[in-house]
Amino acid sequence: MKSLIRNVNNINEDNKSGSISLLNEVITATEEFYIRNKDENINLVNNILIDQLYKVYKQHSQLTSIFHFINELFKFLDLSISSLKNTDDILCFIREYKEVWGSIDKLLYNNLVNIFDINEKKILLHSNSSTIQMLFDEFKNNNIKVQVYQTISHPAKEGLLQANYLADNGFDVTLIEDSAIGSTIENINMIFLGADAVFNDYFINKTGSKAIAITGKYNAIPVFVFADSRKLFNEKNASKDIIDKFQTIENNSNDEISDDIKMQLKVENYYFEKIPNSLVSRFINEKGVFTGKNISSISNQFSVSKLLI
Repeated sequence: MKSLIRNVNNINEDNKSGSISLLNEVITATEEFYIRNKDENINLVNNILIDQLYKVYKQHSQLTSIFHFINELFKFLDLSISSLKNTDDILCFIREYKEVWGSIDKLLYNNLVNIFDINEKKILLHSNSSTIQMLFDEFKNNNIKVQVYQTISHPAKEGLLQANYLADNGFDVTLIEDSAIGSTIENINMIFLGADAVFNDYFINKTGSKAIAITGKYNAIPVFVFADSRKLFNEKNASKDIIDKFQTIENNSNDEISDDIKMQLKVENYYFEKIPNSLVSRFINEKGVFTGKNISSISNQFSVSKLLI
């Protein structure tokens, strides 16, 4: 119990990791909790788990990949909770979920390189995306050589994490200030962004993504957004409360901007922002390559667990 609470607190305090990285932590914490408590009362175990995962869902409300796993698990519990005798069936569900989504990186890579020539290109990256890092792992495995320009990604500076990860894996990485994209764009062939949620008309990603996408569009530099289909959200298939949770972007701590802010100053510190799909050259996921106009054609059709309503 204490270990699960500690893991959930760490996940909820993490403002630097990408959504897929956080999702993997959620899945691991869930699986370990059920394994450790396999001999305990299953109803008590489920109630504790549901309570803790609901906290994750509320804290990371923009991250649709996390919502997808929690919602699928809760729907499984909706249907089977009264008949469960132990944790075996739940652990089987988690293993199957991991198997289904475990090869996404290879599919994204194949869909990209089958259409676009990436080798020797100069690519601008922003923030810290585990999806982007998995894609670059495939570049490395297939001897694709690229040059990376990585923003520091204020205010949390999570771009440093991604820059170090890529440099440690042998890529040529240049770290730049967020405000330098106007001059750096002259050296760029492509822009790669992740996404935390994709809607019919816009996607949500870390603040700064919109300025980068606008700069790319203005300079005729293609903008590619990598987001598997778990992040595609169909607004017609969920309650208003669910929609509002995804679309509400909260103001964060003033202290991340400066610890010397006068009382009369107003501070805006938003981690996320909405970026119009019209600024995107292509969305790439495990199902294929899509324009900003037709990405909505594969928006997920899903029901929402009553445990989240």
